[in-house]
Amino acid sequence: MAVLLSPPTPNQVTPDARKKYKRLGIAMGVCIATFVAAFVSFAAIGFSAVATFGEVSMAYIAIPFGLFLVAMVMFSTFASKRARMGGLIALLDKIENADHTVILSLNPTAGEGNAASTVAVVKKCIEVGLLSDYEVVADVVVAKKSLAMSDEDATAAYDAYIAVAMPNTALVEILREKSSPAFCSSCGAPVENSSSKYCQYCGAKLRGEK
Repeated sequence: MAVLLSPPTPNQVTPDARKKYKRLGIAMGVCIATFVAAFVSFAAIGFSAVATFGEVSMAYIAIPFGLFLVAMVMFSTFASKRARMGGLIALLDKIENADHTVILSLNPTAGEGNAASTVAVVKKCIEVGLLSDYEVVADVVVAKKSLAMSDEDATAAYDAYIAVAMPNTALVEILREKSSPAFCSSCGAPVENSSSKYCQYCGAKLRGEK
């Protein structure tokens, strides 16, 4: 099972996220080609300068060297942006490779707060059309709409994942305590009153409340 090393944030979710990711890849390829061309030109001009005993103007050497530096800076910028988007693309790929996925499994670090952040990302993906055929069920599973998965089925899938992935740990007990969640599964805010049925920050129904 693949693990996302850099969890995405809702701010990274845009309708053209996949196109941006591909364009950044193409831009990086162009930078690499510029590297090679600039290096070859720089070497050729250098050899010519040596062969003609310095008759070639140094300005000609500065041009490919400048292109090389510009391409290096641009490559670094594009690579950084693409790396940040990599978590989102990996999340989308993992969801689309299955009929349903336990949202907690999309996170590299198990935890109620992280799970809430991933729920927000998945909901944003659905909202902007990146996962138009999917829906979030009981805030624990993202499933194809055609499955018409119930809250009970989603909760059962969640519990089955917990039992297999994180057995016999204190964290399991925290995550299983649905009647008193540590964090709101919608916005990730801490639940200060364990008897509350709704989040005091966003008003969402707390998971486990009927």
